[in-house]
Amino acid sequence: MTIKPLFLFSTLLVSSAASAHITLEQPSAPAGSYYKAIFRVPHGCEGHATTGITIEFPGAFHNAHPMPKAGWVLSTMPRKEIHEPASVSWKEGSLPNEWYDEFVVRGQLAKDAPEVLSFTVVQQCGDVVERWDQPMPADEHAAEPEYPAPVLHVTAQQTEHHH
Repeated sequence: MTIKPLFLFSTLLVSSAASAHITLEQPSAPAGSYYKAIFRVPHGCEGHATTGITIEFPGAFHNAHPMPKAGWVLSTMPRKEIHEPASVSWKEGSLPNEWYDEFVVRGQLAKDAPEVLSFTVVQQCGDVVERWDQPMPADEHAAEPEYPAPVLHVTAQQTEHHH
């Protein structure tokens, strides 16, 4: 039996769209380490181009330094208690629904960070807003939420070895 390439491509496209969420490229990092958070944005909202991305940082993610993107206006919102960003936004850009891009922030994980850190990502597509903030269920057999938050698994802090 011969499978037609167009059918195979269409099948792959449909199956990948079902799990096309905003995710972190590196899903784990040690507590206390510097971490380059690369947020992968695989599509727009309801077929519309992405025009803004806002990332809200969990309390255990400190000293955030966002990477500028050509064609986007970058801004940060400070935390109330300390002088560092609580969130970062890239606005006034255009990422077509059919295209993929990455948004990068470097920061440091707290030494006492919990085992799981969830980042809230707000995706703006003109008048349409998708808020990626739903927690993943603890039960692996439970249904995945429609808009899951990108999650970082924090591993044990690495110890330094001196020679």
